[in-house]
Amino acid sequence: MSLENKARALPQQGRISPSDHLKNPLEQIVQLAARPELQSTASIFDEINRRQAEINAKEAELAKAQNDLKALKGKTEDAVEVMFTANEKLKAKLRGVKEENGLRLQSLEAKDKDLNERAEQISGLKSELKNLQAGHSQEIEKAAQLSRDITSLQEKLKEKEKMIDKMKAAGSNLKTLLSEEQKKSAELEKERIVFHEEGQKTLAQLRKLESFAVRGAEADEDTIVEALSTKMAWDKFQMDSELAVRHHVPLLAFNSPAAKGMRLAVILAILAREIDTNIFQPNYLFSDTELRVVLCDLATVDGGKESFCRSMLLSIDHSAQQVSIQSRIQTVVCNVSNSLFGVLSEAQFGEFRQRIENVVTRAIETWRPIQSASKKYETDFEPLKWDDNDWTQFQFPGDNNDQNEAANSHQGSNLLTVFPRISWVNNDKRHPHTFVVQLMASPAHGISSSWHLQLMASPAHGITKP
Repeated sequence: MSLENKARALPQQGRISPSDHLKNPLEQIVQLAARPELQSTASIFDEINRRQAEINAKEAELAKAQNDLKALKGKTEDAVEVMFTANEKLKAKLRGVKEENGLRLQSLEAKDKDLNERAEQISGLKSELKNLQAGHSQEIEKAAQLSRDITSLQEKLKEKEKMIDKMKAAGSNLKTLLSEEQKKSAELEKERIVFHEEGQKTLAQLRKLESFAVRGAEADEDTIVEALSTKMAWDKFQMDSELAVRHHVPLLAFNSPAAKGMRLAVILAILAREIDTNIFQPNYLFSDTELRVVLCDLATVDGGKESFCRSMLLSIDHSAQQVSIQSRIQTVVCNVSNSLFGVLSEAQFGEFRQRIENVVTRAIETWRPIQSASKKYETDFEPLKWDDNDWTQFQFPGDNNDQNEAANSHQGSNLLTVFPRISWVNNDKRHPHTFVVQLMASPAHGISSSWHLQLMASPAHGITKP
């Protein structure tokens, strides 16, 4: 290699561009310089700029030296050696510059490390700032929510105040009303005192009227048996008790509980049929029972129409119906009491009629809601006609419960229906609400056999008191 090429290559091999070493740190420094928290590093950047200017000046000197080398190409070897010597000097000088730059780079690296540490600190401060800002935002939101709550509470308070005003107004009105009611109460109290005094006077008059009446004595059933021992009275009772004859119910002049029960069953059966005929009617204006049959048939087809027709009939002439009711009561009393006329004493007969009238009156009160009901109800003395064989056995009165239980537990055929069942009529069917009460044949046959035994034991074969 010639000295010229060597001289040409040496400056190039010894050349080190400081811009390559400082490119990345400068960019970072420029970026950090834009932040207000790094203004303290401005002096560092000024020093770097100054050093960069010196490096640029050295580079300019190198470029000038290279140009001088080019101008000395045609000179002699001595000139080259001179140049080489000068070049060595420059290289030595450049090495000094490089050493100085190395120290400066170390200083810059230390400063860069310091800058990184500060950047980390700044990043931590930013994180803390974000956390503080987030907490501040939450506090602001809480404050806004509290403000909304306060506004809502203020509105509710206003509503409560309005309500209080209304309640005060209402309280004032109530006080006024209370005052008026107290005045009315005082007036009513005065009227009550007047009515009470009038009621006491009326009660005294009623008690005076009651003192004029004579209380009837309780009927003794044993005296009824004694009266039945009289042949004429007994025959009349049996003749009038056509129902008992038709159903083969033995009516005997015994004083036993069973014999009393038979007589009671027949009398109650007669009473039940009289009440059914005269009282349990859809209307009391017409005496013809065909109206009852017509309405019953209508209920099997159209219950609504039947209810309407019955309600229309019930609304006609209430006063006339009341008169008819009283007449029907007397009819029932006469028809039932005539069966025992001559059997009872005059006082007992009058009391018996009064008791029948009381029973009929209670039957009317019981029938009134049924009579005006929206559904059609009817009585049945023969439930077998409607394929219903449910029944309740007639209970004999008396103190001997064991005897009653024995008689009731004995099964036999039905002699007589004492009380009917009450059924709802609908769609050509009858739906029972109660059971019929029936007198069974077995107890009756026992009574009849006992009577025949006593009759055969009697010398006169007549009716005697047991």
